Amino acid sequence: MSMSALDQIIAFNEQLVLVAATGLPIDLDQDGAGQAVEETTSQFAARMGLRVARGESVRQAIDNDIEISPRYRQALISLLTTGDTAVAWEVASGSACSERNLKRNVGQWLFQTAILVVLTLIAFLFTLNFTSPKLEAFYDEMWLEKSRTLDGLVTIRHGLPIALPVIAIGFGLGWIAWTRYGNRLRWARIPGGTKYAHMEKNAVIAGQLAGLMEHGISPSESLAVCGFANPVADTDVPPERMTVESLPPLLRWAITGTSHSESRSAVLRHIAGMYRQKADRYATRWRYVVPAILTAAVGGIVVLLYALALFLPWVGFLETLS
Repeated sequence: MSMSALDQIIAFNEQLVLVAATGLPIDLDQDGAGQAVEETTSQFAARMGLRVARGESVRQAIDNDIEISPRYRQALISLLTTGDTAVAWEVASGSACSERNLKRNVGQWLFQTAILVVLTLIAFLFTLNFTSPKLEAFYDEMWLEKSRTLDGLVTIRHGLPIALPVIAIGFGLGWIAWTRYGNRLRWARIPGGTKYAHMEKNAVIAGQLAGLMEHGISPSESLAVCGFANPVADTDVPPERMTVESLPPLLRWAITGTSHSESRSAVLRHIAGMYRQKADRYATRWRYVVPAILTAAVGGIVVLLYALALFLPWVGFLETLS
C-alpha cells in the first residue's frame, strides 16, 4: 500500500514539473516564496523518502511535514484519497490560474497607463525643445524679463540629459519588478482584490469538495482533506484550519444541507461555477472598468500638466507685452 501510494506521488510530482515547464501556473511553495515547482517537489520527495524509510506511512509523512504548503498537502492527500490526478490538479493549479488571469488584467492596465505617460512625455519634450526656445528668443529680442514658468522650462530642458536616462531606468526597473514579483502580490491589498480572492477561494473549495465526493468520499472526510477542522473531534481548532461555520451561507448549505433533486457533488459543482462567475465579473472590472477610470484620471492629470507647461509661458509673455 505504501509503495503504491509512494509511486503515485512520485508520478504526480513528475507531472507537476513537466506541466510547470510548459508555463501552466502551479503554486505549491510556502508563503509565496517564489520557489520553483521542481525544487519544491524534489525537496518534499527527499523528506518523504526519509520518513517512509523510518517506518512512517506515506499519509503520515505528508501530515507530519511542516515545510510544505497547505495547498500542496491538500493536492497530495486528494490524490491518495481518490487516486485521481484530476482532483489533485484542481487543487494544485486552480487558484494559480485565476491569480495569473487577474495579474494579466492588472498588467494590461499598467501597460495602457505607461503608453499614455510615454506619449505625453514625448509631447512635453517637443514643447521643451521647440516651443519654449522660440518663446525664449522672443523675450531676448524684446529685452523682456523672463517669466518664472519659462525659467522653469529652461531649467528642465537643461536637465534632460540626466532626467531621460533616469526615467528610462525607472520604467525598466518597474517592468522587471512587475514580471518578477507580480506573482507574489497580495491581491487583498488592491481595490476589489479582497472580494475577488474571497469568491475565488469559495469556488476552489466547492470544486475540491465536489471532486472528492464524486469519488465516493464522505462529506466529513472530504472536509478533512480540504483542511477543515472537525467541529466534533477537534475541540481546540488551530487558527490556520477553516471551519464550516466560517463559510458563506450558500456554500455552507451545500455542504451540510440536503437536496432531493441533485447529488451533493452536483450542487457543489453548480455553486463553484456561480462563485467563479462572480470572480470573473470582478476580474472583468479590472480589465475594463477600473482601467478606463484610472487611465482617464491619470491621463487627465498628465495632459493638464502638459497644457499648463505649453500655455502658461505664452500667457506670461502676452501679459508682459500688455
